[in-house]
Amino acid sequence: MSFALIGPGKLGQVLFQAAAGPRLVIGRSQEGLEPFRDRAELGISTRLADAARCQVTAAAVPAGACAQVFADLCPQLPAGHILLNFATGWDIPRELVEQYPQLHLLNVKLVGSAIGISYGLKGLAVVAPTCGGVLEQIGRCLPGLELAVGDPLAVRDINTRATRAALAAAVALEKELDVQNVPAPVIRAAAGCLMPGVMIAYQNGELGGFAQKIVDELR
Repeated sequence: MSFALIGPGKLGQVLFQAAAGPRLVIGRSQEGLEPFRDRAELGISTRLADAARCQVTAAAVPAGACAQVFADLCPQLPAGHILLNFATGWDIPRELVEQYPQLHLLNVKLVGSAIGISYGLKGLAVVAPTCGGVLEQIGRCLPGLELAVGDPLAVRDINTRATRAALAAAVALEKELDVQNVPAPVIRAAAGCLMPGVMIAYQNGELGGFAQKIVDELR
């Protein structure tokens, strides 16, 4: 299936890597699109209307730009087109969905960070319930993301809690080691390499005996 990406920023780069099939990248400036010129099978464009050439479009633009992008794009899309909103801070208004019943307008929220995914971690995309094989079509376009049907609007709170917990742990460790006069490069390695590595092992069920004992104590 053909896939159009609107927004070549950090999130857009993640979605581009996760996508399969012919890809088109749309952005506001040629400069921002240049890194995709030789990689996007359908080319690059500064015209929103070109998304109509594809079957699925993912909008990865800042929340403040979403309303205008969707207002401009929806009238130009053919019936049956799937348009996904990945912006965490903006949700597709019900009025817009009712105005364009011939389109599949869906909120899709990413549980995971663009930077983490760029380092090889697999993010989870929460998709609103849908029908007619739409979820399967999204999965074929974005095989690099794990998909889960749920409430995308709850993801904002989940991401906030997870971000706060991760940063609280890192800051607490930095303060603890700093009091012990641990050199700054060692603190950075502990917080920036050791901690993420432990979390990956925890999620994958690959903890060693020492780390697993700590988990058992915490539980």
